[in-house]
Amino acid sequence: MPIASKPGEQKIIDDVATYGFSIMNILNSERDEADRPEFSYTIGLFEKYQHPEIILFGLRKIRSGIISSLGAAVKGGMAFKADELYDDIVGDYKCTFREVSEKRYPEYLGFATWYYDYQRFPALQCVWPDKNQIFPWQRGFDQRFAWEQELLFDQ
Repeated sequence: MPIASKPGEQKIIDDVATYGFSIMNILNSERDEADRPEFSYTIGLFEKYQHPEIILFGLRKIRSGIISSLGAAVKGGMAFKADELYDDIVGDYKCTFREVSEKRYPEYLGFATWYYDYQRFPALQCVWPDKNQIFPWQRGFDQRFAWEQELLFDQ
């Protein structure tokens, strides 16, 4: 178990012990670069349920609820898999998951990296499509939404 030495670390430890996972919300006001998308990720899913951690970008008004629901689904026995489509995550939109490249962990999964004592752990990015159900890597994706979610997987 990690030892807390910075503000917020004890809350992560307590959340994982109490709820089975913790959620880290990274808001623009907390980052050096306000021109980057906000995001949230889980901590503890791998330790408690042998499920990859999950990161989600954008969707400002509903992101916290979605990431919390994803964590609760894993806690309830759901196993999300890379490259599969899921209908019931973001309203009527299909979402998919992609494996996060480990080279992106330091920049985006810092507290999770600390929690796992800098040891390897898997992570999935939940990726949502544009209003026409086209994903960011597909031809015809509405580029107005490209800024909302940075893609952390190898393409």
